[in-house]
Amino acid sequence: MNSNYAVREATAHDAEGIARVHIDSWRTTYRGIVPDNVLENMDFAQRSELWRERLSSDRSNRSGGLILVATNLANEIVGFASGGKEREGNIPSEAEIYALYLLKEYSRKGIGRYLTRELALQLQQKNYSSMLVWVLARNLSRQFYQHLGGVESRRKLIDIGGEEFEEIAYRWENISTLLR
Repeated sequence: MNSNYAVREATAHDAEGIARVHIDSWRTTYRGIVPDNVLENMDFAQRSELWRERLSSDRSNRSGGLILVATNLANEIVGFASGGKEREGNIPSEAEIYALYLLKEYSRKGIGRYLTRELALQLQQKNYSSMLVWVLARNLSRQFYQHLGGVESRRKLIDIGGEEFEEIAYRWENISTLLR
């Protein structure tokens, strides 16, 4: 990644910046995929409070989870990644990327790749050996994970705004492959 951006662990002071990236990236990425009312009803104050609670909780209560932010030269949050223990509990040593979002104008600059690699490195240091991420099948950005070597491993249906959507899990059998 170039020197115009930095990645660091998030703090409670980052809640509003993360919320803004979360909402803005959902609105640009999922427009035409999920119902418009879901996107329009995303509430900034509510999302900020949710992130503030997550970030304010004792790190030991995050189940080993990590939240990283990417900032520009003005120290504005332009992306974030979160991850930790795989949430379905199918594979004990498996980590999961819970979220990876960038503002649209910062995509294709290597920031997403750097966030993913830094998250993988820190999860590997917590003794996770494999990793997966769930992505909506209709999200064209899923090619990003394929490009990083993620292999489709399973599919499931989820509900968003009262509609069913297919999700695809991309998996890295060995988390080390993301560090190359």
